[in-house]
Parts: sequence; C-alpha cells; structure tokens
Amino acid sequence: MKNFVVNDSEPRETAPERYSYNPLEGFYRDEQGRGPGHLFNGIDFDALPPILRTLLVSDGTVTKFLEAYYWEPIQVKRLFHGDFILEEDVPDVGLTKGEHVLHRKVALRGVFSGRIFCYALSYIRPNQLWPGVRDDLIKGRLGIGELLRDRRVETYRELLSYELGPVGDLAADLGAQPDEVLISRTYRIHIGRQPSLLITEKFPVSHFV
Repeated sequence: MKNFVVNDSEPRETAPERYSYNPLEGFYRDEQGRGPGHLFNGIDFDALPPILRTLLVSDGTVTKFLEAYYWEPIQVKRLFHGDFILEEDVPDVGLTKGEHVLHRKVALRGVFSGRIFCYALSYIRPNQLWPGVRDDLIKGRLGIGELLRDRRVETYRELLSYELGPVGDLAADLGAQPDEVLISRTYRIHIGRQPSLLITEKFPVSHFV
C-alpha cells in the first residue's frame, strides 16, 4: 500500500490527512500514518507501469483493454482445456475435492508484436455456464470475458488476491526469463449470484515497460 499526504492551501490546526492505497478497495484515509512505501502483499503498486497497475485493478475485459491500449488484435492462445477432477477443495467457488470442473489455461498474445501479455488459469463450474458458452470455450475463439459479454450473461467480478513472484516454469509460455518478475491476481465471476468461475491472471512486468 502506498501512502499519500493531502495538504491544501489553507492553514490547518491539525496534521494533514494521509491516504493509503489498497488495490482491492482503492484509496482510504490512513489514520495510523504508516508512512510511504508500505507494500500490499509485497507489491509496490506505485512503482508499477500505469498500464499494468490499471489492468490489475480493472474489472473489465482484459483482452479488449489490451487491444485498445496497444492498438493491435489480441489472440487467445489455448494451452489447455478439458475436464478436470479436483485434487483439493476450491472454496472460493464452492468446489470440493473430487468434483469435475472445466480447467483452462490460455495466453493472451499480441498478433503484431508477438508479445505475451497474460497467462490465465481458470476453474469453471460447467453447470453454471449458459447454453453455447461451453462450446465456444472449447473452440477457444475468444476469452472468457468476451464470451460472457457476447452472450449477454449477467456477471459480477470480485477481486480476491494478488501475488508477486518469479516467472519460473512459465518462462516458455510467456516468452520471458525465469527470474523475471510476475504479478498475479485472482478473482471470481458470479453468474446468477453464484460463484461460478475462479480465474488467476499472471502478468510479466517486463512486457509492460
């Protein structure tokens, strides 16, 4: 979290207000005044490229956002898609060990630049998908967000967590070095007021500078 000091032109009898930033909630008044440079889960959001910082807190469609900013088509490259038996509980979407889900791994790639902007993993409750969405996912023609939008499925996205770490074993899929920095976010999508999809998106920081 990042702290900011608000000090307007008029004299004050008290200390200036301090604000911190939490990517899950936005700016908030920090009465404790912990000082600048406070991190959120090891991530200094103030130091990130603005485009990446915006992507990480956005609840819109990542593919369309990337296309508009970088002005190139974004290809959804399917790495894996199939039925999967859970080996452990996934409480964020009400799934338990042994249940069948759709598991999906994709990379978002710029058609002109060849740059991989995002690697995404998702666990999907198949009984929550609207007619036609499952078939479109198998064909892999669009990302999940675009499919839900095109089918006019009413959804709500809820950001859950952020993580920082090395690219590691994803180096080949991302076209990056294993020791480069990777920032991940996890969110769930509610369909019909039910948690139906759990998605983790991973962004190599070096591809946004």
